[in-house]
Parts: sequence; structure tokens; C-alpha cells
Amino acid sequence: MAGEILDLRLEDGVFVGDYAPADGGASCQIRAHTVLLATGVADAGMPVERWDEAVRCGAVRLCPVCDGWDVIDKRIGVVTSDANPVGHALFMRTFSADVLLFERGPVSTLNQEERQRLAAAGVTLVESPLAGVTMSEDMKPVLHTRDGTDYLCDVFYPMLGENARSDLASGLGAETVECRKLLVDEHCRTQVPGLFAVGDVTRGLNQIAVATGQAALAATTIHNMLPWRLRQPAAQAANAS
Repeated sequence: MAGEILDLRLEDGVFVGDYAPADGGASCQIRAHTVLLATGVADAGMPVERWDEAVRCGAVRLCPVCDGWDVIDKRIGVVTSDANPVGHALFMRTFSADVLLFERGPVSTLNQEERQRLAAAGVTLVESPLAGVTMSEDMKPVLHTRDGTDYLCDVFYPMLGENARSDLASGLGAETVECRKLLVDEHCRTQVPGLFAVGDVTRGLNQIAVATGQAALAATTIHNMLPWRLRQPAAQAANAS
């Protein structure tokens, strides 16, 4: 049942979602005692030539925690972000001695302490702002700076931040923290009773393994909190009534 929940609200203690089918069929409402959100995040990107192809072949990558081991000893380009200007470049330095950090804006946001950390780690800071990224014939990223210099890399990490897709939950009063991520407890419960969230939409490490573990915790908690009649197999429930 592919589609999208466009709005989520509470009516008389029950969640009501406005559902729009992906095939363009008639919209409807879905009602539920509990809701589990796994809506993920949206990465902040930048224009990169042949983006889809570049991601598919591994020339452009989005998660150094996931695939840093794939780029050991390669020439790695990283672009700064406002929230974490040097952290990603320093992390990539643990996989390769050839890391270049590119400025994004016309005015550097790096302070002296951050510059010293980069220098101590052997990360090359490219001062001229990054103007664009194209792909070579053999699908390697070429980073172009505004002073007219081109830098050929093996892989490019556009680590410009992310925003969680948490609007459905925050609209109900669920608390969000940095990057609009949802704050949940040890059972993946938000502050809204009956509303759960797992995976990248929550605060924590963006990893499939983490999301899977959270899903198990949330599903067990949801099962245990439902009215007992709703937890019985259909045949048993019919006999009990």
C-alpha cells in the first residue's frame, strides 16, 4: 500500500492520518491507536553533475560512518558545513592521509583553533570557496573553486548537514532537538502518548543497525500497550466475543 501520510492528528484519543495513495487513487483516512514513524532525514546537498550516477558508483558518498572503510588511502574531498565545519574532515582523516576540506561560503567560518586541528591532522584546507563539482570521464569528482583551480579527487563527501522529516510528529507536540530530530526515550516513545519514532528521524547514529534495534524495542512496547483484544489472533478474538 504505497502512499504518503499528508497529515496526522489526534481525534478523541485516536490517531487519524490523511493518506494519499501513490497511484493517484482516492485519498482516505487511516485511524490507529498507536503510530510508529520511520520517516528518516533529508540531506542538505549541493549541485553535483550526474548526481544519481555519481552516488551509484560511489564517487559521491553521504555517510562516512557507513562506508569509510571503502575509501581507505583514497584522495577524499569534503565540504564544510555550518554546524560541524571540521568534524567530518577530521573523521575522514582516520581513513586516509589525503583529505581536502573545501570552504563553502565566500567568508571562512573556521576559527583559529579549528585551523590548528586541521593542520595537526594533516588535512589540507582549500581556502577558495567551492564553486561546483563535475565528474571526469572515469567518474571521479572534480571540485572547482572560485579562483579557477580544479581538484581531482577519488571520492567526495558533501557533508552539509541534514534535517529530519519530523513534521508529522512535531505538529502533534513531539519534542525535537538539533536538525529537527525527535527526542525519544529508551522504548522509542516521543512525548506524545502512543506516538513512537525510530531510525534517522530520531536523535542518534544514522545507521540501519540502530534503526532495526529501535524498531524491535518500539514494536514490543506497542504490542504490550495495546488493548488485549487487539493483541489476539482474529479467530481467538471472535470466539472471546
